[in-house]
Amino acid sequence: MRKFILGLTAAMLLLAACGSGDDDVADAVSETTGDASEASSDDADIGTGGGAEESAPRPSTTGASPQASTFEADGADRSTEDAGSIAPPDEQVGLTAGSVDDNEAWEGYLRYREAFALLGISVDDLPVDGRRIITVTDGDGAPVLDATVRIAGGDQETTLRTGSDGRAVFLAPVGALDDQQSAPTFEATVTHGDSTTTATIGSDARQTIVLDDVVHDDAVRLDVLFLVDATGSMGDEIERLKANMVGVAEQISGSPSEPDVRFGLTSYRDTTDDYVARTVDFTSDVGSFVESLRDLVADGGGDTPEALNEAFAQAVDEPRWRTDDDVVRLVFLIADAPPHIGRGTSYVETIGAAAEAGIRVFPIASSGTDDQAEYVLRQIAQATLGRFVFLSYGADGAALGDESNIDDEDYDVLALDDLVVRIVEEQLAPLTGR
Repeated sequence: MRKFILGLTAAMLLLAACGSGDDDVADAVSETTGDASEASSDDADIGTGGGAEESAPRPSTTGASPQASTFEADGADRSTEDAGSIAPPDEQVGLTAGSVDDNEAWEGYLRYREAFALLGISVDDLPVDGRRIITVTDGDGAPVLDATVRIAGGDQETTLRTGSDGRAVFLAPVGALDDQQSAPTFEATVTHGDSTTTATIGSDARQTIVLDDVVHDDAVRLDVLFLVDATGSMGDEIERLKANMVGVAEQISGSPSEPDVRFGLTSYRDTTDDYVARTVDFTSDVGSFVESLRDLVADGGGDTPEALNEAFAQAVDEPRWRTDDDVVRLVFLIADAPPHIGRGTSYVETIGAAAEAGIRVFPIASSGTDDQAEYVLRQIAQATLGRFVFLSYGADGAALGDESNIDDEDYDVLALDDLVVRIVEEQLAPLTGR
């Protein structure tokens, strides 16, 4: 089924993929990393209904491929009637996508990072060697959404908010937790409502903190913001993406969990265009959100990097995110280009702001994504506990950089809007099941 879809969509869409094609670099990457070894997962993959499917290693690449969603795709465009006014169904080919969770295939992700470093491509550094996944549960073992985790030690102070699964990711300084005799002690103060506790952050990669007497809110509140690259390079896909976003909005608003959901939109171009970034604030009116999407047109750009730094910062800071407890906050970042490194607020700084606000980011790589863009998008997903999503069709295959360690045999695909809805449903599941 997957090969049929890829062949069909490739015949109808010719996508221009950018990226490094240097054979010497590719050889250096292959020789350095050697054979892959499979990373294990503690969690079932999205939508599988069971354990995560094992990934087959890619010969002579950067290591084990991250675990991928295991969906079959029929390639159908599930856009609604409203979406038809944006992009007539007879003019569309349904977008399909795959996804990976680098936090669940951690060793493979570390090897990918090491191999990427050999390419000599400029990115902002985000050390991950001291990564700790912290899970906050109540006395009954249920995850606690929106627990505030304040971590202090040495000269660092970090504030995080947990997601619906009770998790937050703490990126400790490199080597700070390797030698407990000489390393600073990190103390976490965890609060939710009137409940509070303290705990020491140790050397284990995954740690659980129990917070007693938590009062859960039964309401399911959800803020979803689409952050979209609207430059000319997105022209081949922008209408299809708009139709998919409409379908996603309507499916989420009609979800069986009946969430109190709001949608927002931030689009961006670059400094030489008629605007750099602009935001339509959150609304619970799906029809109003659809009208905002109709105004989204691909134009401008020119050079490969775009105003992702500026737009990401705006998407976190400008919309009126709900800041009260027990809100699920998600960003779907749709892009095909990296930011201008060294210009504006670094995306690394904004990652910290997103983690402090309890915002998870799910980048969606579009056609033309090169090695630099893929690396940046995967950094953002990993550090906010999101998943890296990528379009999976085209003459050149999936929307990945040339030196990606994600092999086309290691993931199955789903229609993009269905995949995004499944991701949202996964984020809401801990709330609806307790």
